[in-house]
Amino acid sequence: MTVIGDLLTGVMTYMNVGYSDTFFIDWSRALLAAYAIMPIGFLLMGLVKKIY
Repeated sequence: MTVIGDLLTGVMTYMNVGYSDTFFIDWSRALLAAYAIMPIGFLLMGLVKKIY
């Protein structure tokens, strides 16, 4: 899951911003945001599984 998140945020950052001097800073911000949101996704998946 971590590798997929790293790759997806890296590709999406590259597609939106391109490779520049600030690429790694932009990528790390996107990665930290994804890591912050990931637990919410896990909780929602558990709730949906219980409902259905």
